[in-house]
Amino acid sequence: MGKVLWNQAQLSRYLGIERSSIRHYLNKGCPKPVDRKFDVKLFCEFLVQSPVRRNQNKSSARENAQKFLTDTAQGKTPHPDDPPIPKPTLDSIAIIPKPKKKKEKKPTKQKPIIKSPSIGTRSKASCGKVLGMVAALERARQAEVDAHTIYQKALDETHMISAMALENWQKTLEILRKCETDFLKVMERSRMLVEKTEVQSYIETMIETVKQTMLNMPSKMAPSLDGLEWQEIQERLEIEIRDILEGLANYQ
Repeated sequence: MGKVLWNQAQLSRYLGIERSSIRHYLNKGCPKPVDRKFDVKLFCEFLVQSPVRRNQNKSSARENAQKFLTDTAQGKTPHPDDPPIPKPTLDSIAIIPKPKKKKEKKPTKQKPIIKSPSIGTRSKASCGKVLGMVAALERARQAEVDAHTIYQKALDETHMISAMALENWQKTLEILRKCETDFLKVMERSRMLVEKTEVQSYIETMIETVKQTMLNMPSKMAPSLDGLEWQEIQERLEIEIRDILEGLANYQ
């Protein structure tokens, strides 16, 4: 296949860039036109190999330049009026805004863990918020998988890194990390997650209380058991022990 020569207008239309951008590439060392005709292959090779910048127009131009090189390598003859490569969308991603902090009245006496939905009553609002975050997190994970699949497919087909597919994959990773962070924050605020030290402190206090109650039971019960039949003594001890265990179940 011979050289493909286009004028500036055709090159600008195919790559989807302004003519001022073409002059910018020429100043950066891009092969210059001969008789106002650009060697499109040389221009596209220069564009693909140039450093990536955070610029949407340039990213589109890079993709179109890569498309030209791929088509010509497969024996196709690109036309300057070919539509540019559409940019993949991430419609499946739901960006969840950070929940607004609500002021809540603190109870006069608050014991660790007791207000945790994992032990006490879980509000419908908290459950709905967590379920929504779980669904959004799953969508973000699936979107990351889809973006990586697009990137890997372009790499396998062209044996070249697609700048746009790579950029979209990186964006889905950032959104996924944000969703995971927000999910943990919601779980903590709704008391579905608590710190290990808080749980440990609560259990230690509860065990110490039960321990003291059991140790005090002999001195408390001995006077009232003096002179009773063993069946009566057994019955009273059983009632006292059950009361202690019920207090443990309702410990606050």
